[in-house]
Amino acid sequence: MNNHFKLFAIMLIIVSLTVGGCTTDMDIRNDNNPDTKRVLVTPADVENLIGSAFRLYMFAQYGHSPGRALTVLGDEMSSSWGNGGMRDLSEEPAKPINNSSSYGYRRFMEDPWYDNYEVISNANDGINAILGGLEIGEDGSTDTERAHAYAKMCQGLAHGYVGILFDKGFIFPEGIELTAYSPEFVTSNTVVDAGIAALTEAITLGSADFTLPGDWINGQELTNEELQQLCHSYIARYMVFSARTAAERAALDWTTILSHVDAGITEDFGFEGDDNLWWHPVQYQSNWNGWHLADNHLHGPSDTSTNYADWLDTPSEDQTHFINFSTDRRVTGDETGITDGEYFYYQEAQSHYASRGTYHWSRYRWQKYDYQYPSAYGFHPMMYKAEMDMLKAEAYLRGYGGGTNADAAALINETRVGTGQMPALDGTESDLELWRAMCYEKRIETTLTGIAWYDYRAWAGLEKDGETVIHVPSGRPVYFPVPARELEILLMDTYTFGGVGNANTTPGIKSGSKVIDMEYIKQAKAYVDRYNKSNEKMEVKK
Repeated sequence: MNNHFKLFAIMLIIVSLTVGGCTTDMDIRNDNNPDTKRVLVTPADVENLIGSAFRLYMFAQYGHSPGRALTVLGDEMSSSWGNGGMRDLSEEPAKPINNSSSYGYRRFMEDPWYDNYEVISNANDGINAILGGLEIGEDGSTDTERAHAYAKMCQGLAHGYVGILFDKGFIFPEGIELTAYSPEFVTSNTVVDAGIAALTEAITLGSADFTLPGDWINGQELTNEELQQLCHSYIARYMVFSARTAAERAALDWTTILSHVDAGITEDFGFEGDDNLWWHPVQYQSNWNGWHLADNHLHGPSDTSTNYADWLDTPSEDQTHFINFSTDRRVTGDETGITDGEYFYYQEAQSHYASRGTYHWSRYRWQKYDYQYPSAYGFHPMMYKAEMDMLKAEAYLRGYGGGTNADAAALINETRVGTGQMPALDGTESDLELWRAMCYEKRIETTLTGIAWYDYRAWAGLEKDGETVIHVPSGRPVYFPVPARELEILLMDTYTFGGVGNANTTPGIKSGSKVIDMEYIKQAKAYVDRYNKSNEKMEVKK
């Protein structure tokens, strides 16, 4: 490949917005940034650059793009509105991703690609300054070690995320000279491995005694030990989410995964919203009446009648809403199915056009994060301890770690009984019942923390006792393609994934095909600044 085009591509990936720049739905990017040497003048400059990396990583997952795309792909929320690709990605029968540089909703691919590489760029610039001899803080302090460990964590988080989301990517270690570096695409698992290696190094660097400033992860003054725990949990998450099929998930090194779970977080992790720079777009928007409905695949498995089963057996074009006679008090307040539960709100009215598919309709809206609206204050979760508990339960159900079915049941019961007030399990249940309970519990307790699709794709096709454990619509992509914009710069052919009957898609219970609808708001009217909360919250539904 022509080196000129390679270097151009590298510079697009390493968009060194080293002072915390923005990205927008109007596709505005600054390709004329000051170089690193001019920006990183003082130790404070380096700290500010490193300290901004996690917030950008958070938005690369939970921003409008790809956050909305992932929540409908994982059938947590259902929406027929076009924004963020929701309508196209949740359409049934499933169709291929429109990976075109002219596609109006391409940001659900572009943002996580370019923003995560921006995180890596910022982290690398800070690490390079430290490796070049820069000292941060007063003599005798551990501020330099703190910045180094935190930057390695962010470098690892961003590489790992690219690896679990896309089918391939680039690896950018610190210490490289861009003008002499010629990266090549490597497999997704290789990118994940690079992220895990960086997180492992962050754990080693975290042996120094320090506490993070409260604005690096807003409101969380993590100690070095807590930072190490967080890295262990993210390693466990990335190891598991590197698997894209049931067979790959079964073949994972569950013994090592368990070791990281055991060394990981002991309480829920997230940040404090400040109604300004720190807020969670996907959780915030779940409170908008009419924007999302809770997908029937999310709450349906708790139904004690035949309504959910009947809904699954109905062709998608004829599916509509149903009452869930649930024993789960998170879903409904009582077994009539028409009262509010702790996490769900019951509603009669439907806010989505029937012409766009009544399979989007649901009687239930997610309300767990209503406290974040209209002012985005309070705790905004990114990783629940329940996620780690269910990883351990899954390992036990697979026969790892010396745990029994009874041990798995005890972990499931923590929230199943403690929060949902559902009947306790004791481990004597069938494999099918235990697996279904574990999958359901994880999905309900981790909703809108960005992980549903990663579990969903690897649980698709999983069977126990001759029956499907969890029903995943067929034809959903198991990873995203590299964005067309990037491929075109590299003079490479574009490609895509998804669509019933195509390779690298989920097996499932639906079939068919449909022509791509490319209708879109021609310009993202309300966006000027990605982080301008007041603009992003006024997004118009189309």
